[in-house]
Amino acid sequence: MKFTRQKVDLLLAGVALIGWLVVNPPVGRFGYCRSGWTVYRSVPRLFGDLQVRADGQVRQVPRSHGVRPDQVEWLLESQPDLLIIGTGWQEAVQPDVSIQSSDTCEVLKLPTPEAIRLYNAQRGKRRVAIHLHSTC
Repeated sequence: MKFTRQKVDLLLAGVALIGWLVVNPPVGRFGYCRSGWTVYRSVPRLFGDLQVRADGQVRQVPRSHGVRPDQVEWLLESQPDLLIIGTGWQEAVQPDVSIQSSDTCEVLKLPTPEAIRLYNAQRGKRRVAIHLHSTC
C-alpha cells in the first residue's frame, strides 16, 4: 500500500481527533481546562463563565467576580442535589451570601480545578449543576 501525502494527513487528522475526544469526552463532562480555556462536551469555551444544569442544559454567561441569586435561578430550576460554584483558578469569585446555602440542595464553593473534578466525579451519581468561573 502506497502512502500518499493526503493519506498521511488524513491519518494524522484522525489520530488527532481521537486523541481530542479521549481527553475531552463528548458525554457531558469537562475535559482539558486551564484559565480562560474550558472544554465541556468536547467544545472549547473561551473566557466566559459556564453554567451546566442538572438536566444537561448548558449556557455561557458573562464573566463576573460575583455570583448573584438571579444568576443561579436557572441552575436551581433543574432541581439539582448538588450545586457547585467554581470560584476561579485563583478563587477571585465571591458568591452572594444568600446562595452559599440552600434549602433545596447542597451548595459547595470550590476553586475551579476542584469544582471540575467534583462535577466530573459526581455526574451520573447525583443531579449536579455547576456555575464555573473560567478565569481568575
